[in-house]
Amino acid sequence: MNPIFSPALRRVLSASFAVQAIILAGCIPQGYNYFEPSAPSGHVEQWRGACGGAYDHITFTAPNYSWVQVRLSTSEFDYDKRVPAPLTVYLTIRKHIPSEFGPFADEEKQAVYNSWQAQKISIAPTAGSIDVSWQGGGHASLPISFPDAKAVLVLDEKKDFFEQKVVIPGFAEQSFDVQLPTFLIDGVALEFPPVHFQRVDKILASAINC
Repeated sequence: MNPIFSPALRRVLSASFAVQAIILAGCIPQGYNYFEPSAPSGHVEQWRGACGGAYDHITFTAPNYSWVQVRLSTSEFDYDKRVPAPLTVYLTIRKHIPSEFGPFADEEKQAVYNSWQAQKISIAPTAGSIDVSWQGGGHASLPISFPDAKAVLVLDEKKDFFEQKVVIPGFAEQSFDVQLPTFLIDGVALEFPPVHFQRVDKILASAINC
């Protein structure tokens, strides 16, 4: 029998072609164990979309500034032990100006980028904490802590990104719910629906070079 067509060699060649395809595509399948958010509004996404991976972020956009975003996400699980590390909720507020207006855009778009980047924007929560609840009556009220203990966060040219992480004490469940207070963004209300986080275990594509 011609060895080129032997089952063993065909398996080796198939595996080799699969590896080459993965390399050419620039991504590999990887296991993720994490909390995936869902809500009636907002956009569920990966930390960096081009890199693939877990859909563990939910993003809300200011009604008056489409490039000002409020995001919620959580800490990842321990992949080896398949158990949660101390669960942490991340609150991120940022200017996320579209790349088409970035530093390498044409002169007109560059001017728009410079204007948006320099603009001072105030973010004021109507309450000072994030409410978290889970099965069995579990509840935590997590204070929002802006820099210098101020009640209002100001995004400007130098400080266009804020992130706070808060640990949920005593949590050992498969899901939880988060309620953010209304944020006043330059006086315009951004209201948030309840966000449900559910533990999932998925195989997802991840980029090699991210």
